[in-house]
Parts: sequence; C-alpha cells; structure tokens
Amino acid sequence: MKKFLITILILAFLVGGGALGAYIYRSNKRNSNPVNVYSVSNWLGNYYDMETSLSGNIVLSDEQTVYIERDKIIKEIYATPGDAVKVGDVLLEYDTTQEQLKLNTMIAELAVSETNVKLANNQLAKLQSTTPIPDDSEIPETEAEKRVREADEALQKAQDEAIQPAIDEADAEATALERAENLKDIEADFYELRTERYKAKKAWYDFLGKEMDEEDPDKDKTEEPTEENTEATTEVSTEELTENDRIREETRLKTLFVKADEDYKNASEDYNNATTAFEDAQNKYLEAQKKSEEAQKKVEEAQKKYDEAFEAQQKEYEEQMENPTPVYTESELKRAIRLKNEEIKDLNLSIANQNLAIKRQQNIIDKGKVVSELDGTIQICDISEEAISGGQPAIVVSAEGAYSAKVSVDEFSLDEIQIGDEVTILSYDTGNTYFGKVSKKSEAPTNDSYNYYEYTASSYPVTVVIEGGEDLAEGMWVEVTPSSDFAWDAKANEIVLPLALCKKENGGYYVMKRDGDRLKKQYISTGKIYWGQYIVVKSGLNSGDFIAFPYEKDAVEGKVCKEADLSDLYGY
Repeated sequence: MKKFLITILILAFLVGGGALGAYIYRSNKRNSNPVNVYSVSNWLGNYYDMETSLSGNIVLSDEQTVYIERDKIIKEIYATPGDAVKVGDVLLEYDTTQEQLKLNTMIAELAVSETNVKLANNQLAKLQSTTPIPDDSEIPETEAEKRVREADEALQKAQDEAIQPAIDEADAEATALERAENLKDIEADFYELRTERYKAKKAWYDFLGKEMDEEDPDKDKTEEPTEENTEATTEVSTEELTENDRIREETRLKTLFVKADEDYKNASEDYNNATTAFEDAQNKYLEAQKKSEEAQKKVEEAQKKYDEAFEAQQKEYEEQMENPTPVYTESELKRAIRLKNEEIKDLNLSIANQNLAIKRQQNIIDKGKVVSELDGTIQICDISEEAISGGQPAIVVSAEGAYSAKVSVDEFSLDEIQIGDEVTILSYDTGNTYFGKVSKKSEAPTNDSYNYYEYTASSYPVTVVIEGGEDLAEGMWVEVTPSSDFAWDAKANEIVLPLALCKKENGGYYVMKRDGDRLKKQYISTGKIYWGQYIVVKSGLNSGDFIAFPYEKDAVEGKVCKEADLSDLYGY
C-alpha cells in the first residue's frame, strides 16, 4: 500500500512540475528575445500619385442636353438662353433637404460607432495586459449562462407542446362549424314537418268533429295558407257529402296525417342525432381551445423567464467587459479576448459600411446640382410642364466644334478627381500640349480593353473638355495629367505601407502593432494598392505607431518588443 501511495505522489509531482515548467517556459519565451518594431513615420508620404497620367482619346462634344428628373423638386434655375457658361457652372439645382437630413443622421451614427470601437479597443488593451493563471479545463458556464440555457430549453419544450393543441383546436373548430351548418338544414326540415303534421291532424279531427288533443306548435305565428298545405286544411261540409264520399274524405285526411306523422318522426330522430353530434363537437372544440390557451400561457411564461435570463446574461457580460475581473484562467482570458476581437472586427466592418453609405449619400446630394459639361452658350432653357411631359430637354448647352478627351480612372482614384479640376493634355499626334477641365464622371464602370492595373480594380470613364484644340481630331490618342497642386498637401501625411508588413485575414488587413511593450493585432482600413507592392492605410494607424514584420516567427500577440532602425529590417 505504501509503494502505491509513493508512486501516486511521484506521478503527481512530475505532472505538476511539468505543467509549472511549461508555464515558466511560455512566460520566458514571451519576455525574451524582443521582436523589432519600426516607426510608421518611415512610410509617411504618398508620392506614387504625384505624376499620375491617364490615357484616352479625343471625341467631339459640341452639345449638352439636360432633362428634368420627374421625381425631384427644382430649387433654382441658373440658366438663361444666350448666357455663356464654363465647365462646372451650375445650370440648375434640385431641393436636397431630405437627403441632407438623412446624411446628418448617418454622420451622427458613424460618430457613435467610432466611439464604440475606441471603447472596445481600450477594453481589449486591458484584457491583453492581464496575466492569466493556468487552466487545463473548459470554461464552465456562468450562472447567468446556465439560466439562459435552461430557460431556452423550457421555452422550446413549451412551444412544442403548444403545436398539437393548436392543430386539434383547428380540427375541432372545423368539425363544430360543419355540424352546425348541417344542423341548421335538419332543424328547418324538422320544424316544417312538425307543422305539416299538426295541420294534417287538425284537418282530420275537424272533419270528424273531434276536439284537438294537442296545441298548435306555431300558434304564435300568423301564416297565410300556401299551396302546399291547402289540401290538408280545406274545410269540407260533411252535410253535403254522401256516406261514401264522407268515408273517402275521412280516409284521405287520415292518410295525409299518417304520412305527415311518419315524416315528422323520422325528421325528429335525425334532428336529435344532429343535435347530439353538434353538442359533442362543440364540447371537444371548447376542450381543445382550453388546452391551447393553457399551452399558450406556458409559452408566455417560458418566454418571460427566457427574456429575464437573457437580460441578466447581457448585464453580466457588459459588467465583465467594463470592469474585467483581475484574475482570469487561461481559457477565460482567451475567450474574452476572442469575443472582444470579434466585436472590434464587427464594429470596424460596420464603420466601413457606414462610410460607404455616407459617400453614396453625399454623391446623391452632389447630383442635386446639374453643372455644365462644356464651355459654351445656353441655347434652350424651358422647364414648362408641356416641355417636360413631351420629353423635350429643359436645358441645351451648345459649344460648336468643341473637343473632349475620354479617359479611364480606377475606382481608388475616382474620388480625387472633381468636376472642374484643371488638367494638362498631351497629344501624340500633334505633339502639342493643351489645357482643359474635368466635365463629367460616369457612374458605371468601363470594360475598355486598354485599361490595365496591377491590382484588382474597376475603372470609370471621365470626360475632359479641352480649351481650344482646333488642330485635334476625333480618335486621336492623348495623355491627360491632373494638376498636382493638391498632391503635395493632400498626400504628404498619407501612410503607404509595403504589403509585406500587412497580413490578410477574412478579406481585410491587419498589422502587428506595439501596445505598451507588447505586440497586438491591429486591423486597418485600406485603400489603393500601387504596383502590387504598396497599400494606402486609411485608418487604424498613425505616424507615431510602431509595427513589426508580421511574418517573423516570434511576431505574435503578447510578445515583448523593442524599437529598431529601418536598416535592421532591410539589412543595410
């Protein structure tokens, strides 16, 4: 027995020592050999768009027609026949009050979402800085989670029990209604035959001069004699009849009564049977209805208990996230971090969708102003109901002999080009340089075969009106360069990271960012990709952050890190 106990103690010591050793090993690994991190300011300044040029060809554009949109209200007309207009001049403006109110609401909702994601990131940082205690078991249910599970099981059971009574109730109701309809017909026949029997008997007794031994069942009803009962109620004077006629008449009246009496008895039996069947069906219906009501009460009670348990669980969860427990087991901490990362990812996705919706709403508002696409003269301005209903253009701008260049712009750069922007146009055919303005951006992407990007992107047609250009001709190939006045200011503080410093996950990108002296996973919002090697970071990082090379073996969350020079990354 002693040997057995000694063996158990040795095994327990070895297992405990192994677990302790593993924990010490993991802790040492997290705190030794710091991973290098590099300042994001090294990749500050986007110079890849500074000399962007767009290829296209020359088209003739000597007229612009504007049609009134019937579902919009015109706020102001700025066009008058004979007026000279330039590219970008407003011709008419629609009322966009409702659209602007909607945009304001969307912007307010975005601000709330951005606040929520900041709060969630702070909570995640607290969780990631927490040191857990070892735990080799699955995370047990909290009391609130247990109550939710039990309440959910009770609710499902109550709902299942309510299904069959509901079916029985419907069947019983249908049966009862059917019996009721049948009983109406039988009841009418029964009362009619009872009346006919009484009339036949009375006619027979009156003929015999006998006193009736029963009351008229319809004594309260006054009814004119009909053709149907005339035969039985016709009074015949017995003094005018011979003995043989009297016997025949008596036999006839008695026969009518006997037949009416037999019909009445048969109808009476059918009526009683139908009445009994109706009462049985009605009782079954009432019983099924009562069971259904009781089952429904059980469902309502179970639903109430489930709602209360779920609310308590949510409250417990919120309290845990706002005031994390100082001590976590490893499994509890992993679960909390996982849930918080999922929450942050969902919030970031929601913010991305909100930004996209705001951009679309802003585009709708921008379309409220119809601008001139040409440098020319207003030939027609007619917004009368007759002209609009007749399909006539409300405004016509003429620019006789004007040329435009049509180019394609990728979706990432489209927002950087605005109506009225000045551009330079170089013609390879004439060798001359011209000036122009952006006059139109298409909403539909193009599928021109000459468009090529080293990354996946759609391209959109953009029209540029050219000043002068009398020596140009349709079909000539040109190169269009936007004015770079905006580029140095707008791009100087933009972060453009090498793709090698980002990892892709679930359709998005993240970097390994320094948080305190540890690494954490940071999701980023991205934009345009240049040459398949560099990507624009729109949010998630700033110039004061430090990031690690994410493909390094030890570049994992929680790992200690240290600042390093960029030369350490590139090895020079």
